[in-house]
Amino acid sequence: MRLKFTSTVLAASLMLLGSSTVFAQQTINWDAEGPADWNDDNNWDDGTGQGFVPTADFLDSANIGNGGIAQISGNVPEVVGLSVNNGRLEVLSGGTAAAQEAGSTGTSGTLHIADGGTFQSASFSNGGRLEFGGNGAVLDVSGSFGNSGTFVKNLGNTVVPNVGGTVQLGGTLEVQLGGETPAFGDTFDLISGSSVSGNFSSIVQEAGSAPLDRGLQFQVVENNNTAQLTLGNALVATIDRETGNVSVSNVVGGPIDVKGYSIQSAGGLMDGANFSGLAAGGTEGWTEANPTANNIAELNLISSSTLAADDTSVSLGSAYNQELGVSPREEDVTFNYTTPSGQIVQGFVEYTGAANDLVLKVNPDTGEAAIQHLSAFIGPADVKGFSILSDSGALDAGGFTGLGEAGWEQANPTANALSELNLESSKVFSDGTVSPLGNIFDTAGSRDLVFEYATADGQVLVGTVEYGPIDEGNGGPGLVGDIDLDGTVGLSDFTLLKDAFGTSEGDPNFLAGADIDMDGSVGLSDFTLLKDNFGASAAVPEPSTWALAALGLLALAGGRRLRRR
Repeated sequence: MRLKFTSTVLAASLMLLGSSTVFAQQTINWDAEGPADWNDDNNWDDGTGQGFVPTADFLDSANIGNGGIAQISGNVPEVVGLSVNNGRLEVLSGGTAAAQEAGSTGTSGTLHIADGGTFQSASFSNGGRLEFGGNGAVLDVSGSFGNSGTFVKNLGNTVVPNVGGTVQLGGTLEVQLGGETPAFGDTFDLISGSSVSGNFSSIVQEAGSAPLDRGLQFQVVENNNTAQLTLGNALVATIDRETGNVSVSNVVGGPIDVKGYSIQSAGGLMDGANFSGLAAGGTEGWTEANPTANNIAELNLISSSTLAADDTSVSLGSAYNQELGVSPREEDVTFNYTTPSGQIVQGFVEYTGAANDLVLKVNPDTGEAAIQHLSAFIGPADVKGFSILSDSGALDAGGFTGLGEAGWEQANPTANALSELNLESSKVFSDGTVSPLGNIFDTAGSRDLVFEYATADGQVLVGTVEYGPIDEGNGGPGLVGDIDLDGTVGLSDFTLLKDAFGTSEGDPNFLAGADIDMDGSVGLSDFTLLKDNFGASAAVPEPSTWALAALGLLALAGGRRLRRR
């Protein structure tokens, strides 16, 4: 059993024990949920039920492995080694901690050094999460530093960890804007050492933060043994969901030289047969690889091509198979290109056109939101209820109007959840439907909304959330089939559709509003859309009404030749 010593008694006791005293090295485990004080004996366990604050004088290593939170607000005894395997260590302002040998975080561990806090160790390995809370935070590593977890950089802080040995980068760099609005070319120091090698496998922004301007991305470069974060530009591959056209452009910043590129899809979404790249266009030096559904690529064997930052697009033909009609969750296209120096850059992939999904569209500038179905490649969604969720509380419950249609009932709206359920029937969202929900988004909040909906057949599905201006559907927002624009979808709309049935653009009897699916003609598909939304903003029609409408149209169809969509 080890005796508990105060610092005064410890010195006297060591003199009595003599210089030949040898202590067995042991690990003392954190034994509190926290937040709790590091210097409290009762918060530690040496494995025998005894509580001791770990100290290097007894060759102790400290381990936080129970998911708890340890806090250091002053000086604590130096330890041999310190690991945060499953929990959180917070070195608060005025706090100092030191490890004679190694410090580390495990995959579920976090080291947070606050403004005015100091952590020192001979070496440090971050496999979990490393955070700095202000300009006065200090991480002093005399030996080597390695990162395989998440290294957090707040652009509002000037903290640069001091490493005496080598720096090996990997894992994830998380960028927090910290109130900054970075511009193209802005550079921030990350970490310095005797040498810097490797790179982060991914660079992400803090969850919910506003995206950077189109074409800009954070990049890490090495400059005189210092890893720096810079805001640079990258090429953009644009995919049109409706036509399948693919193009590449440089939209901002300076010119970019390209030696080769590859656009890939593990799910086979590319259309190699319709790929038409630089080689096909006669650009000197470019050679096309064998195009497939998984990969289209080209390489310049003699020189390179320069794309100026003028948003001029280089067309690659209809190289995307839009007829697959995949949802955004299945859109897996990646784009990489190589510079003449051999650097491989991950470019942007952006999709234009309506998403093949039921979409919650949110205008981040006004807070307006709407549920919309604007894709011609997927069928209608028969919705019984829906929920909009925000972990950060970015919803404005007071602005939530709901669908505003018969049968729909709101649950208790909060900043974390807005929900509506139809207790009587359901609502069919066909191609062209846009249904406003009010001003539901806090324009200063995080963009972390999740959209879920339940179908009439009992499925609960996750829809797509898009931020941008609200689209307008056919026949006005939320009223597919409202041909006469009177605020309801009823028999008067059916009459107008019937009168224009079988006509197409150019025909004097063609009525653009009756062309609900906007395919250039008025046919059965338009009737189907009107039927699916019949009664919107009004009472559900009686079955006899439907029967009369259907019989009338079938009689009309019998005397005309219809063009299929």
